[in-house]
Amino acid sequence: MRIIFFNALFVLVGVVILEIIFGTWIKGPDFGAMPLQKNLTLYFSVEDSYHGYRFVTNSRDSYALRGDYPSPERIDILTIGGSTTAEKMVDDRETWSHLLGEKLTSISNTQTYVANAGVDGQSTVGHLWSFENWFPKIPGLSPKLVIVYVGLTDTLIGGDEDATWLPFPIRHLGNDAYLEAKQFVKNHSALFHLYRVIKGAVKAKIHDASHSDIDYKNASWGPWGKDPYRQDCEEDQYQAYGSRLDKVVQNIRALKAEPVLITQIYGSVRKRGGEIRYLGGDGIKPALVTLECINKTTIDYCETKRLSCFDLANEISFEVGDHYDTTHTTPQGSERIATAIADWILDDRGLVASLGIVTNTDTKVSPLRCTSSLLI
Repeated sequence: MRIIFFNALFVLVGVVILEIIFGTWIKGPDFGAMPLQKNLTLYFSVEDSYHGYRFVTNSRDSYALRGDYPSPERIDILTIGGSTTAEKMVDDRETWSHLLGEKLTSISNTQTYVANAGVDGQSTVGHLWSFENWFPKIPGLSPKLVIVYVGLTDTLIGGDEDATWLPFPIRHLGNDAYLEAKQFVKNHSALFHLYRVIKGAVKAKIHDASHSDIDYKNASWGPWGKDPYRQDCEEDQYQAYGSRLDKVVQNIRALKAEPVLITQIYGSVRKRGGEIRYLGGDGIKPALVTLECINKTTIDYCETKRLSCFDLANEISFEVGDHYDTTHTTPQGSERIATAIADWILDDRGLVASLGIVTNTDTKVSPLRCTSSLLI
């Protein structure tokens, strides 16, 4: 019995020493009980989404960010958004955030570092949560630009200006003491980090109902019709969204960064001139009308506040192979987004000056490099 006791005591002391040395109980970023994924690397197959055998890497660093940058104070651009920014089914080096940094660097004499703070399910409500609880915990964070890729998730929120709808892991933590304690341990434990690394290495596939698969190549599209482009949008839902958007911008200004707002469009929608058509007919029309009003609110807000705003929803032309479901892009679609945003930034002298970019003779970024092997 004594042998068992001393062996157990020896193991316990060893665990404590390892946790003190390799955990973040004493040093490193302290995220308390915040339910953020950090120090995490996942390797998994996207065969079901891309219709081809392929593995990708999805990693988050100690600050819960995706991206390749030397230190937080060197981050030039911080991108925030929901799952279309987080891009969990896209490799670290193929997200639009990463490619944006590559493209701006390629035409400049300076390196542009981009960090991705996208979170699945994040809306403007979640962005406000991040500015209050997450970003202040990142030492030295002082980006020159904060890009807000916004709209799709906010269509799910009603007209309550003080809406409390948050992404699943955040809203379900609530005030539950047990869950908070559990999350606190997860955020600081070296052993739990090791467990997540091993689990991610052996996990071959990720299944998530919100990232469903659509065969765009053989899809049935509805007929072309009149585009219900930005109708009268005076409902409380859009006024409340505008109020939240203003608070997000105020938080960005508090970081001494330049806010950049970018609108979104469904992958299951195609536009040409004043016409539009939908995948599978008119089933998506109500959601599209809501998104169009969200986008109109964004554009109107930018014009009123004289902010930099890129109406990507009406400037980009997605093609077959750009999406694997109604909203989320493949690497091909992510590169199309990165190229569009980079070209738009380069056409804005104010943003170029904010980033300190000195462009080469050709200020347009390279065309798409993705091949037809990713077509869906």
